[in-house]
Amino acid sequence: MSDLKIKAYVSPDHKLTADVPPEIPPGEHEITLPAPEVLDIAARNKELIDFLKSLERQPNRKSRAKEDIDRQIEEERNSWE
Repeated sequence: MSDLKIKAYVSPDHKLTADVPPEIPPGEHEITLPAPEVLDIAARNKELIDFLKSLERQPNRKSRAKEDIDRQIEEERNSWE
């Protein structure tokens, strides 16, 4: 079965309306719509959150205090002079 590309209208109350050829039988049909970019962003955010959570589960993960990081940055900056 080949795909059928038609124009459809989505109303403010999220109802889909479309005119289809007479060859399409009445009844329920599965329709594929392009996903809005918002859904893509949500999926990417979930992937990022899953990745960050996986980092927390890594063995030998060492936490560093802000002061330690600031000291290392200052030492690095001083080495440039």
